[in-house]
Amino acid sequence: MSGHTPGPWFVSDAGCGCFDIADGWPNEHGEVDGCIATVWGNRPTLSATAHGDAALIASAPDLLAALRLVVSLLARASYTGSLYGRYDVDWMAMSESVLNVLHEAEGKVK
Repeated sequence: MSGHTPGPWFVSDAGCGCFDIADGWPNEHGEVDGCIATVWGNRPTLSATAHGDAALIASAPDLLAALRLVVSLLARASYTGSLYGRYDVDWMAMSESVLNVLHEAEGKVK
């Protein structure tokens, strides 16, 4: 994977119970420019969660940035043995776990 579309991403109602995730707001015709993905909620089992699913996907760039911050804090804790005075946590194991999730999100091989 070579990267992802930079955020922020937005959710717009595409009609029929579907939601578009895009890197731009709908234009003057109601069309979404820069559509990244569409969440289909056109079945009863999907319609109840379609907007929530779209919102979760749209938050991906912010979640990725937050995860990178956590990785940097955990790296500091792993190096110093402490973070905010806590020595009783296995910072290295926690850092490895978070790095695995980050690598998966970035499409990198573990």
